[in-house]
Amino acid sequence: MEQNEQPLNVETDILTCLQDNVHELSSYLGATLGVIQRDAPSIDDENYEDIKKQIDEFSTNLIKKKIILLNDLIDKLPDDNENNIVEELENLRELEKENISKTIELRENVIQVDEKLNAIQSVLTSLTKSQLNI
Repeated sequence: MEQNEQPLNVETDILTCLQDNVHELSSYLGATLGVIQRDAPSIDDENYEDIKKQIDEFSTNLIKKKIILLNDLIDKLPDDNENNIVEELENLRELEKENISKTIELRENVIQVDEKLNAIQSVLTSLTKSQLNI
């Protein structure tokens, strides 16, 4: 199984994505400030309002998309409320019951196999003795 098919720990993967996206968001904010400083028209420029509006729209859209992605990732994180903890405990109890049941079943199968093995060994021993006596 490849790593991309099934993550080992979904919560860790989501947290890593969150960290990466927060880092990107801070980069966007820094770049936006840099662009504003670099490209800001003087107040006397006749296109001042249009240029300012374009920079604002671009920056706002970019940052808004990143924030939406961050919110989606945060929503995917598991809740640590009491209901989930109770559910988790119930699931663990069910798994423990299933484990005990399978253990008993396995032990019974081992006993049956041992009995069959002993029977086969007994038949083989009898056959060997009868063949040697001939």
